[in-house]
Parts: sequence; structure tokens; C-alpha cells
Amino acid sequence: MPDLDQALHRAYAERLSNVGSVADLNHLLHERQTEGTPWLCLDAADLLGEHAGAFDGHAFPDAVAVGTQQIPVAYDYAPGDERDGVTVRLPFTLAQVIEPHLLDWAVPGLREPQILHLLQALPKDLRRALMPLAPRAKEMAQAVKPSGSAFLPALIRFIRERYGVEVPGTAWSVELLPAHLRPRFEILGRENQPLARGRDLRALRVELESHDTTIESEAWRSAVARWERYGLKDWTCGDLPDRIQVADVAGFPIEAFPALHVEAGEVSLRLFRSAGSAIEAHAGGVRRLLEMGLQRELAWLEKDLRSLAQWRVLYITIGPVDELESTAFANLRRHLLTPSAAPPRTAAAFAALRESIRAAIRGLAPQLSERLGEILRLRQAILLCRKPYPRMREDLDRLVPAGFLGHVPFDRLPHLARYLKAMLIRAERAAVNPAKDREKLDRVQPWIDALAAIRIRPDATDAVRADRDALRWLIEEFKVSVFAQELGTAGTVSPRTLEQGLAALRNRPAPASPDRSQAPR
Repeated sequence: MPDLDQALHRAYAERLSNVGSVADLNHLLHERQTEGTPWLCLDAADLLGEHAGAFDGHAFPDAVAVGTQQIPVAYDYAPGDERDGVTVRLPFTLAQVIEPHLLDWAVPGLREPQILHLLQALPKDLRRALMPLAPRAKEMAQAVKPSGSAFLPALIRFIRERYGVEVPGTAWSVELLPAHLRPRFEILGRENQPLARGRDLRALRVELESHDTTIESEAWRSAVARWERYGLKDWTCGDLPDRIQVADVAGFPIEAFPALHVEAGEVSLRLFRSAGSAIEAHAGGVRRLLEMGLQRELAWLEKDLRSLAQWRVLYITIGPVDELESTAFANLRRHLLTPSAAPPRTAAAFAALRESIRAAIRGLAPQLSERLGEILRLRQAILLCRKPYPRMREDLDRLVPAGFLGHVPFDRLPHLARYLKAMLIRAERAAVNPAKDREKLDRVQPWIDALAAIRIRPDATDAVRADRDALRWLIEEFKVSVFAQELGTAGTVSPRTLEQGLAALRNRPAPASPDRSQAPR
């Protein structure tokens, strides 16, 4: 391809050859204006020279199809400028519902250089298998056509079938494409006035989240009036679909996600714009509605927990007895009101869950008392251990801290007793062979340190906290397998499973900003 800067310089030098001053330029412009000829306009031949015949205008269309709508596209050759490349002009409402990657490959003429850059960024072993890259990129651009949002999967499939090379989806660095090979978005408001510009469509949505359009706000108001309910005391809101369609914009649905939501202790049925926010809110709403429907049974359960006073002598070295009863009730309430399966979305499923919890409450207090008693007796034995291993008390305080029933799940309590037994066995063996104990500790300590290095933010999601707890208990199981193998472990545990648990926690995305995209009031 020719150098466009040189082509532009040459074309204008020919047209302005006799101009040596501003006065000459003004005189020439006046003459040409009276002739009515577009003498300063350039065509493909001026810019591409001998390559003009090979230029395919369809490769750079003036508009691209987005759903059922044709969206205008503008092109700028401005290296180093923010406008450089392709600009897609999106109406505000369409910009809220379209997925950005639908436009990443919308311009046919850009696919070959896009693919070439992606191939060049592949790991060396994959890149070597696809050499030479330039002709391969040309072949791929001609053979692979976008289908909806599935261009990359189609490209991966083509490479596997044509060249026998398996390139994982994580190997492609689309976000690292040069700016001129990524679409720039211009979001338009009423009367097509620009509201925002940039290459990150999601960031532009956040920037304009307070902006409103008549079509969208009217659709939301109508959906809110039809769906939302407030001050629920029981499941009187009917069966809830996972999502509803609020409106249709150019073939792209504007969707809402119904969910129960706790507001100032009351349960409401609300509409959310994001599925993730709806799922998180719905779990809390179901818990609160269950709690309201089981008030009498929960009150009797709380009274039954007064029997825990029998353990006051063993608990007094941890905390006050009233703390024991309050954390025990919180433990059982959380155990009962947090379903292991997805929270119900129908009246029948909710009623069935409530009845199963009602049945489970009977006899639950004695079970907790038995488990608590075993833990406290083992803790006392560790405190009285004559030959503790180094930092044994620190390990004990981490496992059984003050108020431990407030955060150790009910189902984990029998395992907690097993971890304490493992500590006693370790102490016996460490007293006989301290060197062997240090050797075993060297296998465990890196995982303990890795967990300690991970800081959970106060606004972390329930999923992040669950991942951290899972890794914590997995490390305890690993310690049992190292120091007291005869006690057995709850499932398979190895350095590999620990590494997987650590990776899952580290790869969790940062918590999203608070959801401010609920339906307008």
C-alpha cells in the first residue's frame, strides 16, 4: 500500500503548484469557485495510484448492519489523533443494549490487519505453527465471516480445521489491537447531537448512566407499574421469570430482571437491569421472606439454645456466654435460610422450601450443642497440652476464635473438630521428632502464607468470600493429610487442588460499582 501522507502531499502539490503566498491561494480559490469544479477533492486514484483498481469500496461501507438498523460509519486517517480509524455513530438507546464485540469486526476491510496483529501477538509456539503470518491472515480474512458475535470462535475453528493448530480463546489479545483497528463509538442523543465519544463502550455507558431517553424511560415506567410490588409479607407476587423484555431497539431487546429485594427490612419485587445484580438481590430477598414466614419456629429455636449454657465453663476462656447463644442462633439461622440450590422463583417452590426448613428446625439445637461440646473439649485439651508444637496456640486461635460460631458454617463444625484432633496428633509427633515436623510444615506453610496475603475488600461479593472460605478449609484439610493422615480428609486434597483454589480466588474480578441501573422511580 502507498504512503497516504506522501500521496496527499503529492496530490495537493500538483493542484497548488503556482501558489506562493496567501494572496495567491485566495486568488486561485476565487477563480476555481466560479468554475464550479471540485478541484480540491481527491478520489481513489489520487491516493492509491496504481493500486486504485484493487480498492474495494464495499470493504469500507458507509453503514454497517446492527440488528435491524443500518448504523453510519465514518473513517478518519489521523495518526496519533483520537479520531484515527473507524467511528461508529450509535443512537443512545441502541448503545445501551448492544454488545461492543458485535462491532469489533463489522468493517470487512479491517479484518485482515486485525487478524495479522492478533496472530503476531500469539505465544511463540502457536505463532511459529502459523508462519508465514501475512498470507495466513489474508486467507483467514477471506474465509472467516462474522456471524453475530461469534467471529473469534469461528476463527479458532477455522485455524484448527485448516492448519491443525489449537489456539485457546485466552490466547487472543483483542484489547491490545492498535486504536485505529478498534471501533471508536460516538453516542448520539436526540436530534443526533453527540453525547460522548470513545473506544470503550462500557465506560461510555457509565459516563451517560444518568442520561435518559423518552423511549427507554417510558418503557421502564410501564414495566415498573406492571411488575414491581412493595411490602411483601409472603410470596404473593406470582411466579417470576428470569427476565422480561421491556422494549425492542433495532432488533436488540431492552431487558429487565425481576427479583426480590430487601429494602429497610421490607421485601419488595423490583426490576434490575443486570442479571448479576438481580441474582444477588434475590437471594437476600428470599432469605428475608423465609425469615418472616418462620418467625414462630425461629423464636422457639432461639429459646432451645439456652441449653448451651452447659458449656459456659469451657467457653468462658473464649468469650461471654451471651455471645455463645447469639452467635449460635445466627449460625443456625444462616444454615436454615441459605438454600444450597438456587433461590426459588415460583410460589410453589418457595412454599416447599419453607416447609422443608420448618421440618429441619426440629432437633437442630441438640445437634449444635453436641458439635459445640466436642469442639470445646478438644480446644481445652489443646490448651492443656504439655508439649505443644511451635505456635500451636496461634493455630488454635485461628480455628476457634471469639465468636467462631458466627462465621464457621453449621456443616463445617464436625470438620472443625477433626482439625483440632489433627493438632493434638501433630503435637504428639512433633515432641518425638521435631525435625520431621518442620519438614512437614515446609509443605504447608506456603499455602498458609498465600492465603494470608490475599486481602478481601469490604465490598467484596458473596462469591469472593465463598472462594476464600473454600480455600481456607481446603488448606486445613491439607494440614490433616500431612500431619494426621489417619483421620482422613473430606474429599481429595493436594497441592494441585490448592493451586486451583488459589487461582480461582485471584482471578475473581473486582467488585462492580453499586448497581444504579434499576428502573427509574
